[in-house]
Amino acid sequence: MVRDHEKYLNYVKQDWRKLNTVPKESKTKEMCLIAVNQNGKAIHFVPKKFKTKELCLIAFKKDSSIINGIPMKFRIEIVHEIAKLKKLQISQVIQKNNQSPSKTSKQKYSKKQINTLKNEYFKKVKNNWQKLEHIPENFIEEELCLIALNQSWEAIKFIPEKFNLNDLCKKVIKNGSYKFSSLPNKYKTKEMCLIALKQSWRALEYIPENFIEEELCLIAVKQSWEALEFIPAKLKTKDICKIAVNQDGLALKFISSDLRTEELCLIAVKQNLNAFIHVPKTLKNIETLLSCAKKWEEKEKFTINDYNLYDSYDYNLMYGEL
Repeated sequence: MVRDHEKYLNYVKQDWRKLNTVPKESKTKEMCLIAVNQNGKAIHFVPKKFKTKELCLIAFKKDSSIINGIPMKFRIEIVHEIAKLKKLQISQVIQKNNQSPSKTSKQKYSKKQINTLKNEYFKKVKNNWQKLEHIPENFIEEELCLIALNQSWEAIKFIPEKFNLNDLCKKVIKNGSYKFSSLPNKYKTKEMCLIALKQSWRALEYIPENFIEEELCLIAVKQSWEALEFIPAKLKTKDICKIAVNQDGLALKFISSDLRTEELCLIAVKQNLNAFIHVPKTLKNIETLLSCAKKWEEKEKFTINDYNLYDSYDYNLMYGEL
């Protein structure tokens, strides 16, 4: 643990952005302070328990645009302190930070004004998800978060704590499973994996190994035999392999030699004659092949003498003297 702490500390000392890659449980007050002293934007990567008034004040002094990363309970105090320090009016501090005194609350706006502001914020975020960082928290609604997340998962750092991030991620994935591939593993849950996989077997490639279970593998391989390529060897059961080769005999190439039984190879070759090249040499039987080839002649309208897709060794082994 000590060695890990030193490693992460050195990373952050070199680049404040590295704080975002440090596991939450490994972050310390010291580490957060080092990052924030480099760049105020590091406050977005600081765990809630370490966001003290003092740390937020340092961050705000470094970069006043991070106001939305500061807990509401500290914002007014910090603005007062900055105003006092710089001998400015509070309104001047707010204006300098592109905020309006009333933008932190909807209560001072009429319904018409609120709707106008909402529309403006929606347009901004639709054009650029990074604009979410500068929108007052009280105006940030779930739909606005989803618009930003659908553009980039990096928008996660600007999502207010009042929202359930897990639910938001699930909704984004439901709208398009391809989004799942770029979602950082630390945010993925078993439920999200299942949602993505039910939409497309290709999601299997991006599921963290600790979430891959036989149930998920079955869902994937039933959609496509090609999913077999991404199933861990320990989960390639006889049933899963059989489902795959029944779809296409070429699935045999993704099955380990110890599972390529005579029964499975026969199913594979009957399904696709090309699969014969993946049959273990000890099981290659000219009588079996000819039997399968005969069925293929009827199905594909070709003669076995024209079927010369193999190298010389396999060609002789397969056909012998025809």
